[in-house]
Amino acid sequence: MTERQIEKGFWYFDGKNNFPPTAIKSIKDYKEEKFLCISTDDKKEIKEWIKCLPNLNRVKFLWTIRNVGQDFFDNICKMKNLVGLNINMSSVKNIENLIQLESLLYLKLDGFTKIDNISVLQKMTALKVLELVNFKKISDFNAVENLVNLEQISICGSMWTRQKIENLNPLANLVNLKTLFLINTQTVNPNFDPLTKLINLVTICSSLNYPNLEYEKLLQLPKLKYSNYLFPPYGKNEN
Repeated sequence: MTERQIEKGFWYFDGKNNFPPTAIKSIKDYKEEKFLCISTDDKKEIKEWIKCLPNLNRVKFLWTIRNVGQDFFDNICKMKNLVGLNINMSSVKNIENLIQLESLLYLKLDGFTKIDNISVLQKMTALKVLELVNFKKISDFNAVENLVNLEQISICGSMWTRQKIENLNPLANLVNLKTLFLINTQTVNPNFDPLTKLINLVTICSSLNYPNLEYEKLLQLPKLKYSNYLFPPYGKNEN
């Protein structure tokens, strides 16, 4: 990850590098690029995408910005060359087919409000970036505890809904973590002790509803540079 990605997050908008690209509606508009962003509610177009997705071998990074159904999702999971996947809004009830994406390193799932099982994630040990946003049926995130190659993890709520988290213990093993986002979250056990083991952490951005003493524990982290709480206005004061 670049310094900018470490500070802002891997999936942060980067117009200079066409990340993400301009969204298209129809498969006819796809020009064999490695970056692809799909945005359509048209049922006919969706059927065409579903039919073609498994054969789009040049696509390395895929964004979807309309509601993704189960068939659409399952066919995305047949795109063997995907390195990055960012899905925004979904009516999917099962994400087990993610395990088919053997080349996947960067994953963001936003608005998967019907998912009640994320156990597949524990098998995806190659992941470097994992962002889970508004998984309102999930509060136990033990599935991530063995993803030791992660450099960024985000467990966040939506604008209107707090993400419940039982505790932060699953994060303690993620010793390669550089970036952590816990935005709009509510933790049953608000203890930051597990985070003090993240000696490579550079960025933490969280809700401000945790006890002050918990934030202060993070001051011992040797590489911590960016925080929405500890350092005004967002980074360390070098003076």
